[in-house]
Amino acid sequence: MRYYQKLVSLLVLVLAASFGVGGCVLLYSDFAVQRGRMATANAAAHAQTCTLLQTEILDLQRRGTTMDDAALTARVEARDTPAALWRGDTLICATLPGLENFSLENAATVTVRTEESVYAVYASDLQGGLRLVTAYDLTGLYRDRDAALTRFLLLEAAVLAAAAALPQEVDSKDIPGRVDLRETLTFTIDGAAAKDFDDAVSLEKTASGWTLGVHIADVSHYVTPGSALDREAYKRGTSVYLLDRVLPMLPEALSNGLCSLNPDVDRLTMSCMMELNDDAQVLSYKVFPSVIHSHARLVYDDVSRLLTDGDEAGFTPELAQTLRSMNDVAKKMRAARFERGALDLDIDEAVITLDERGIPTSIEREEHGPANELIEEFMLKANECVARFAKEKKLPILYRVHEDPDPEKLHTFATFLTNLGYPIKGLKGDKVSPKALQAVLDASRGTPEQDIISRLMLRSLQKARYAPQPLGHFGLAAPDYCHFTSPIRT
Repeated sequence: MRYYQKLVSLLVLVLAASFGVGGCVLLYSDFAVQRGRMATANAAAHAQTCTLLQTEILDLQRRGTTMDDAALTARVEARDTPAALWRGDTLICATLPGLENFSLENAATVTVRTEESVYAVYASDLQGGLRLVTAYDLTGLYRDRDAALTRFLLLEAAVLAAAAALPQEVDSKDIPGRVDLRETLTFTIDGAAAKDFDDAVSLEKTASGWTLGVHIADVSHYVTPGSALDREAYKRGTSVYLLDRVLPMLPEALSNGLCSLNPDVDRLTMSCMMELNDDAQVLSYKVFPSVIHSHARLVYDDVSRLLTDGDEAGFTPELAQTLRSMNDVAKKMRAARFERGALDLDIDEAVITLDERGIPTSIEREEHGPANELIEEFMLKANECVARFAKEKKLPILYRVHEDPDPEKLHTFATFLTNLGYPIKGLKGDKVSPKALQAVLDASRGTPEQDIISRLMLRSLQKARYAPQPLGHFGLAAPDYCHFTSPIRT
């Protein structure tokens, strides 16, 4: 029966890995279900082992004798399940190499990886100062999962052949008909670990203010409708970013190469060029195909240090000055966005670090500096302009919409806030403005209740979704909004 269940489980994983992102989700969902079932069975087996050993010890005590270490060792070694037995801080025996390293607290459970195996390790206290640690082999389950992941990572020969047939660099015959922006100072800003760069920015001073450019990789030039690359991307839907690996939508030759805005090479792009006044308000904009030459690959942390501490190490004078000007423009955009009523929930995000075995070693708060805010503001503004452009031109795109809060959830949240001493001013029937909600967030900032208010507010709002109609974005207080982003990953 166990073999049959395992075979069915593996079949589900293999089928899941054959159907793109949905397959990946099913894969991990099925893995979690199987892992949960095994955890229940292993915990019951551990409890039974503890009960049997404890019963033997108590029976001997009732007879006026005790079980010495040799007898205890014999009984532990006689069991099929690998185990270790402790008396206080002293190890009596261990029947699995490495298990002596886990003198866990009572009722503790951990997952342990060795070079070849994965174990679920359980610990329980017994009478007489004894602690029993048992280990249950999960290697087969993890091997099945990793095999399915490997299958998901493999691309069909036709897809790899199509990627290999593409040029390694931009072909000169593809440039005519595009606006040539290669002489414009353009660069990317991403995380230190990023390998694919799908958007770049530029900023130039003009007589009326500034010209802000947001440029995204023109993947559609290489991934044509109905091609092997297009079919595979459609099947996968998105790239999937796990803690220790990426399941790509497109072959790396595109996602990390020809369609990544790498430094010091020409790349085909779609650009949104916005004319701004000195207050960073959009006067006009254009959207067009272009060719750029990224002059630098910058990292968020380095740019943030420049903007906060003035540390120019690694930056040319021109680049440092451009970044400072960008920061000034972004601050004005951010202030104007919040003035119109956009929400700033300010919810912390976690960064999980794994060791070489895939075991989490730390969970830290993700830092969000001025460089992150700079890119965020520029992308938000480009998203609004492109959505407006598509609406005016009646182009069939998917808008990113965020509708007004559900009345029932809104009133429940409003009651909670009133009881906390933060009534929503401006709540009229079933309607509320994002500006009124932001006023509550501002009033609670720095208080013990700030985090719970932000999180419950988020839950009381509708979920953002994609729609063919421009229904507006409540959280951003924007009438038109879309995601102007390169389809490297989506």
